[in-house]
Amino acid sequence: MRRTLFATCLVLAFGAAVLWWATSGLRAFTAETARRIAVLASPEPIPDVELVDGSGRSIRLSDYTGQAVIVDFIYTQCPTICVSLGDNFGRLQERIKADGVPAKLLSISFDLAQDGPRELSEYARVHGADASIWKLARPRNAGELRLLLEAYAVIVLPDGIGGFVHNAALHVVGPDGKLTGIYDLDQHNAAFLALRSFIK
Repeated sequence: MRRTLFATCLVLAFGAAVLWWATSGLRAFTAETARRIAVLASPEPIPDVELVDGSGRSIRLSDYTGQAVIVDFIYTQCPTICVSLGDNFGRLQERIKADGVPAKLLSISFDLAQDGPRELSEYARVHGADASIWKLARPRNAGELRLLLEAYAVIVLPDGIGGFVHNAALHVVGPDGKLTGIYDLDQHNAAFLALRSFIK
């Protein structure tokens, strides 16, 4: 009886330890939450991919070195989530202006087939993007897009009717070019406070 009780306790203790480890101390019950915790604990470098903005100019992620930036991923024909992302970036842009925070916003399109400079410029116009703060751009090719999607853990799947199903978040990249925080769409205040934390 004692052996059975001891063995049961041992199995339960082992199971509890595995659960604690697998959920980051019972804080993460999804892969997305676990990734967010991991990024907070150990910021990850982002590949220095070349992008083309709405004016057809080339920009690189390293152009933002020394500045904090929030990055999101969109496609301009998206009728739902990307509209919310644009609205949130509009709010963030106004807060950056009002508070004088030396930070930037970058929206990256993953629709290489349809989002050229004209479409990016139109999305910027509709959402009131001030190019001195908020740029819209796209990678030059599918290989560089793949690098970015992997680095930011963005999943993009064709929806079969010309659009995409994708996850969405506000990604805070620090002045050192490392991903330091990932926030939900409705957490734009938390993302803004993360930007401010880099101001000395």
